[in-house]
Amino acid sequence: MITTSLTPAEASTAQVVRYYRSLLNVERRFKVMKDFLVLRPVHHFTEERVRGHIALCVIAAVIEALISGDLEREGVEDPVVAGQTMTPRRALAELGRIRLQRVEAAGREIKLVTRRNALQAKLCAALSIDTSRWDRANIT
Repeated sequence: MITTSLTPAEASTAQVVRYYRSLLNVERRFKVMKDFLVLRPVHHFTEERVRGHIALCVIAAVIEALISGDLEREGVEDPVVAGQTMTPRRALAELGRIRLQRVEAAGREIKLVTRRNALQAKLCAALSIDTSRWDRANIT
């Protein structure tokens, strides 16, 4: 059952249901955005902090939409779910496996990025990540 303060003249039953579903979509979107950023529950006590939190959620939604569009445009399929475009969350998790290795010896430091597997290379290309300097060791 859905209750509303709107009168039948202000909104029909169908409109109220549509508004309610729209509200659910907005709430779901905020949950997805917060999960995407891996934000823990935060309780704000000032209007400035609430506005900042909402701004951060909107920025996360924009980033997620851009990543999703790039993955779809480049046809990056999910290796686990056949026929489905990879989600931004799964793509970022896969890219998160790439590591910068540092080795110190004789007062010098060597930095080298781990080799990418085929999927990681495809993700980097789809997201326009320049990896041209990753395959050369940086010795300082």
